[in-house]
Amino acid sequence: MASTQPEIVVHLVHGTWAPRTAWARRDSRLCRRLREEFGPRMQVRRVIWSGRNQHSARLEAAEHEHLERHLGKVPDVRHFVIAHSHGGNVALLAAHRLEEPERLAGIATLATPFITFRRFGSVWRLRVREVLAYVFLLGCVAAVARAIHTGFALGYLSHTLVFAPFFGYLVGGACARA
Repeated sequence: MASTQPEIVVHLVHGTWAPRTAWARRDSRLCRRLREEFGPRMQVRRVIWSGRNQHSARLEAAEHEHLERHLGKVPDVRHFVIAHSHGGNVALLAAHRLEEPERLAGIATLATPFITFRRFGSVWRLRVREVLAYVFLLGCVAAVARAIHTGFALGYLSHTLVFAPFFGYLVGGACARA
């Protein structure tokens, strides 16, 4: 008697503003291609969340426990996640909450605007404030270069050097609290 239990489950996570996105529907080209490739050994499950463009909405979606529920059902199934846009952040946040993260075989993110970059194993890490510091420094260099090019228009240079750190501080603080 053949087993009806799948060997692979692919979880599809839509991005911001896209709970009804076409690529994650059961009849999408992606789902049809996966079924052609893997046949009855594979199931596709959609993770549907609000899609609001707020960090709190992504946290709420990650806490929904979709992955935890499905990973715990059958121990011999390989689970993969394909996520688009901020759905990638939802998937990564959810993966970090798993009791047994090794049960998740892989996550593929497409066009995900990562909030924090880090390589697993703590080899490197890049935070929002560091990115803002780099942007500020590049802005200062650009201001100086423009001032040199235009004959040191001091008004432009002084405004850039005074307001850029203030703006970076405000944005950095807002991102850190989000």
